[in-house]
Amino acid sequence: MTDQSVLDSSGCRVMAHSELSKDFGIAAAKVMDFQHFNEREWDVAGKVSYGANVCQYVVNYKGAQIIQNFAIILMEYANLPPMQKILDNKLTSLPREDFVKPIIWQLLQGIVVIHEAGLIHRDLKPDNIMFHNIFGTENVIVKITDFGLAREVDIQTGAGTQCGTPLGMAPEIMMGSNQYAGQQQFQTGYNNKVDIWSLGVLFFQLLTKRYPFEANNIMQLINIIQRPIQNMPSNRSYQCIDLLKKMLQYNPNQRVSAKEALNHEWFKQDENGQQYQIDPNTTINNHPLSTLGLREVIAYSYGYDWINQPQEQFEYQVNSKITELKQHQSELIAQDPILNRGVQNVNTPTIQQPLNIQQIPGQGYQTPTIRTPQYQQQQNNAPNGGVAYNPSPQIGIIPGKFHL
Repeated sequence: MTDQSVLDSSGCRVMAHSELSKDFGIAAAKVMDFQHFNEREWDVAGKVSYGANVCQYVVNYKGAQIIQNFAIILMEYANLPPMQKILDNKLTSLPREDFVKPIIWQLLQGIVVIHEAGLIHRDLKPDNIMFHNIFGTENVIVKITDFGLAREVDIQTGAGTQCGTPLGMAPEIMMGSNQYAGQQQFQTGYNNKVDIWSLGVLFFQLLTKRYPFEANNIMQLINIIQRPIQNMPSNRSYQCIDLLKKMLQYNPNQRVSAKEALNHEWFKQDENGQQYQIDPNTTINNHPLSTLGLREVIAYSYGYDWINQPQEQFEYQVNSKITELKQHQSELIAQDPILNRGVQNVNTPTIQQPLNIQQIPGQGYQTPTIRTPQYQQQQNNAPNGGVAYNPSPQIGIIPGKFHL
């Protein structure tokens, strides 16, 4: 059974569908011409889809298949719109600070995992942040997706390629890093602090629905970005603005890391100044900021204004959209008995057929390789072919074909 609803499409003939696979359950299927298949995205995503690096706030890549001239990547299915929809919506008021706080906290948790895996995302932007309603609950979490520009980073040399979305791009990417000659990593490249800058820009956007820097071209942006931000958000708490400034520090040496940001005072109290009840038993799953409310996400995403329209009309709009969402979820669940309904929603069911996984000598990490079904069969039949098989990896070649 396949649900072929198109989630997104763009140039390069890349399309995403919701897909029901007997091996992985409900997933998002990214379909593209094979010539546009990004091996780096696949390899990098594998590092945050395996073992200790799996995080509920990072989309888990499940598998891939080549069919004729198309490459298909399966990843976790997020059932709500991307964050960009909130920013594009001009009908609602600016998001409340207590709505923004769990979003930033969850994204920082995801970034910690990405960085601890030795990766830099390099393209954190609202289009790459998905909302997901946890099945059977009124709770919502965010998920970082799209590792097309991500890469591994060497601690000594850093990274050096200029990439990313210009208005969310860190200064050291745009301008080069030689001005920070006091630190070796900035002499030859940049490090994972570029993701903190991009998240700071996203943070600013959620508070204001605008960019912290506006420019018509790269050169103008380079000139503006060196100056202090003149239009900081108003009517926000001191702690909120303090963290925002620390994330948007021009000099990466002075910019906070993801772990430092998570320890900021802003995450320790609510908008009324009351301390969150956190004890030694508090985990990432039961932390007060670990989820968002579904009703508020729906209202901000679909432009249901609770301030400038009658309350009854607002309630009707929100309830109707939630009913529609729950109905769709029920239909999917009915078709998918292996769907994980838990908060983490990241576990991949055991695959009975052997998947094509290449073991790197001397390393514990398994790098997935994409091959045609015919080539895979040859490898399966070849004795001592040098390919190590794992009966239940988190990522690999999906047996059989999808019915697209």
